[in-house]
Amino acid sequence: MREKPGDEHENRSYQKQLEEIKELCDQSFLSIEETHAKQLDDMAAAHEREIQHLREEFNEQIETDKADTRRAIEAMRK
Repeated sequence: MREKPGDEHENRSYQKQLEEIKELCDQSFLSIEETHAKQLDDMAAAHEREIQHLREEFNEQIETDKADTRRAIEAMRK
């Protein structure tokens, strides 16, 4: 089957559109990957802050418990 003269033009137009769509998809995927990486970084930073906060709370509670224990021991000695 022979191609019509307009078929070659349509084929080139189709190929051009296909390349434009591919480029848009590549750009979209890159944008998604960058956004995803930023979200992961933000989540990791928030997680680290929460861990630090919990460590500080834990250390404060340990110090309070030590002081209470010392007082209780002193009270029992009297």
